[in-house]
This record gives sequence, C-alpha cells and structure tokens, in this order.
Amino acid sequence: MNRHISEPTLRACPARARRRVGKACASFLSAICLLVAIVNTGCGGDVDRFLALINSTSLIAGSDSAFIFAQSEAAQCPTPNGGLFGESLQPALCDSLDPNRETMRSHMLLDPATLTTTTLNISLEPFASSASDGERLVWIGTDGQSIESYDIDSGMTTTYMLDDDRLGGTTTAYAVAVKGDYIAITIFGDNVDGSRILVYSIGTDAIVREVEVYLSPAAIEGDWLIYQTAGVNDNDEIDTDYRDVYVVNVLTGETDLLAAFVDDNSLGRTFWGYDGRVFWTTGTSEYFLHGYSLAEAREDFGRSWDFTGTTVLEPLLITDLGAGGILLAQHSSSNSDTVGYRLVPWDDSETTTLFEFDSSNEAGAWYRNNDLRFGGTNYVIWTDPQTGEFVVYDRATGESGRFDPIDRDF
Repeated sequence: MNRHISEPTLRACPARARRRVGKACASFLSAICLLVAIVNTGCGGDVDRFLALINSTSLIAGSDSAFIFAQSEAAQCPTPNGGLFGESLQPALCDSLDPNRETMRSHMLLDPATLTTTTLNISLEPFASSASDGERLVWIGTDGQSIESYDIDSGMTTTYMLDDDRLGGTTTAYAVAVKGDYIAITIFGDNVDGSRILVYSIGTDAIVREVEVYLSPAAIEGDWLIYQTAGVNDNDEIDTDYRDVYVVNVLTGETDLLAAFVDDNSLGRTFWGYDGRVFWTTGTSEYFLHGYSLAEAREDFGRSWDFTGTTVLEPLLITDLGAGGILLAQHSSSNSDTVGYRLVPWDDSETTTLFEFDSSNEAGAWYRNNDLRFGGTNYVIWTDPQTGEFVVYDRATGESGRFDPIDRDF
C-alpha cells in the first residue's frame, strides 16, 4: 500500500531531506516518535498514558450536525517484561490485545446533540492524512493516483482519478484541504522536484494549479489557495528558517505575497479561509491574527493577544476560527499554571472561558491533545486533557456534554 505521512512528521523532516529520502522519512521518523512515546509511557506504568499512545484520536472538522474524528490503533503491544518497559506494565494489559491486528486509522461521526457516534466505512493507514470541510471527507486512494471523497450526508464515496505522471509509485501524496469545487493535495518523492501542492477542480476534472511549498498547511477560500514556501536568505540560497505566505488564484495564477518572515518562531503554521478572507498568525509572546480580504487584495482584519512572559501551548495558540468566532488555547498568566480554553467573538464583545485546569497537577496523558474546534455556529468541542474525553459545548444553552472516544475495554 502507498505510505502516507502525517503533518507532524512532515514538519520534522526538512525540505532538502524530503527530496532525497521520500517515503523513508515517514517510516523512520514515525518509528522514532513511537519509540519515544513508548519510553515515556512504559516507564511510568501509567495505563492512561498507554491508552493515549495506542488510541490516538484527532478532531478533523465539524458542522452543526456532526463532528468528524479519526482514531489510530497500535498494531501490537510491545513486550511488557524487560526492555524499555521493565516490569512496570502489567503483562495482562498487553496480552489482552490482538498482536496480529492491522494498524488502521478509522473515522467516526459524533452527533453533538445526542453524543452518539457512527463509524464510517473508511479505514486508512495510520499516518494517512484526510481533510474535511464538514460536509465531505477526502483522502488519497491506496493507488496514490486518485482522490476519494466521502459525502457525510449521503454516505456515498466518489473517486476522482488524477492524470499526473508523477503520482503513484515512490511519490507520496495526501490531502490537505477541501472547499467548494477544489481539493488540495501535497506531493513529494522521487518523481517530484521538491514538495508541491496540486489543486484539483471537481468541476473540470483536472489539476488547475501547482505551487512549490515548504510545509503542507493550506487553506482554500473561493478560487484562492493560501500556502507557505521556503524563503531566500541574504546569500540567495533556500533557507528553511525563512518562510513566506502566499495566496494564489487557482484559475488565473494571480499571486500575492501576504507575509515574509525571517524569524523561525514568528510565523504560525495554521491557515484558514473564511468569509472571503484568508487568515494566518504571527508572534511569539504577542500573537497576531491577520485577515486578508481577497476581494480587496489587502489586509483588512487584525486581532492581537499579548502573552508576554507566558509559555504558549502547542499546537498554535489560535486553534480554530469560524462563524462562532475565534478559539484560543493559552496559559492565562505569566505567574500561573492555569491553562484556559477561550472563545473570542469576532467583535469586541465578552470572551467566554470554556475550560480551565492547573497544568502543574491536573494535566493528564492527553495534555497536549488540546483539539479545540468549532462545529458550525452552535457547538465547540475539545479534548479534556485530564481524561481524554471529548467535551461538547452548546453555545446556545451554555451546557456541555461528554463522550469518551478511547477504548478502555481491556
């Protein structure tokens, strides 16, 4: 089967190295990450941390009717006695797992009103990347030369064949964005000069735009694609510490440089398209959300948050935006270990604190899995860092419910 690579793994592999090693980079780095996780998990003998390792969940997108999340399971349990684990992990825990089961990434729908789930008939490799706009889920087919698109309402899957000689074989491809008529995929490998994003048009059944990129995040808004390139340093050589943000019209090729940066920590790697704008973040202690009007070809929105002296959570401070406003995850002050998840309206009205906890003594195995996402205009969802449960917040009523996506049946 064609090997896919996840966004965190891609970030760990520099652009030049990716051009040389292709799929081997994904396999090697994935193994290293898994090894580190096993060491950190097994030494403590903490069952919750073990569960967090083998049941990796990630929220992909949401609408008012359903949240889409993916879950990967480990193929087998490492030997519990001796080696990295010592005797801290009970043998019964590992013996209860099927050592021969395949490692797959399954996808599920969570109804925010009833907190019930539906398992989709979609299983991908664990490092495969899927993208969604809340209505469709798209991914690259196992042949590496097609896009599969699952319609959430109808339950129907449509296959789009990609007519490109570079695809398949040693080329790695995965979906990064879908919106309207367009699906964006990233490709790299032996048949590709660097890393590139291809934009496929459903209406014309063709690849309508190709751009060279440094990292894979991308957003689509209308006929525009926002993406990131490696910049050029003073010696006119490619330098991965220089990252520039561009927007390109996929039909006309009109391109505009939105932001150029020389500080490796100054540019956020998450982009959004919403309401005729594209958005990106900058900052280290003071985070700034930029909004660029596509119709007026100018930056016309800005919002800043000053957290000087604080340690900002990973992933980025701003985790999502949409009709409901802007979602933040942050340390609340420089002298506190309290972590807050907050909802900031587009206007200057009052910010809503959704969840707070003390990271010094209340953080659990899911501390870094702070998926904070909108579901349409009515709902917000996040992962409880202490329990691993999904918390669904109803903005209309102010009430919340919980759903546990983790398989704890051992």
